[in-house]
Amino acid sequence: MEHKLGKIAVLGSGKMGSILLRAFMKQKLFSARDITATVQHREKASALSVELGIRVGTDNCAAVRKADIILLRMSRNLTSEFPDASPCPLR
Repeated sequence: MEHKLGKIAVLGSGKMGSILLRAFMKQKLFSARDITATVQHREKASALSVELGIRVGTDNCAAVRKADIILLRMSRNLTSEFPDASPCPLR
C-alpha cells in the first residue's frame, strides 16, 4: 500500500540522504515521481537519478518550490555545502 504524504525534497542527498531515500521508497512512503533530491555535483546527480529513478539536481531552490515536505541534510561545514544560502521564493 502506497501512502500519499505529498511531494518531498531531500536537500543534501549524499550518503545519508540517499540511504533515507532508499528507505522511503522501500517502505512506499513516497513514489519516485513525488521525490526530488539535490546534491552538490552534477555527476552525482546523474548517477543517483539513474540508480533510484528519481529527479536529482543541484538547485535547492527549484527542489523546494515543488515540495510539500523538505528534508534538509547538512554537514557541519554549512558554508561550503550551501554557499548560496540566500532565501529563495517558495511558490
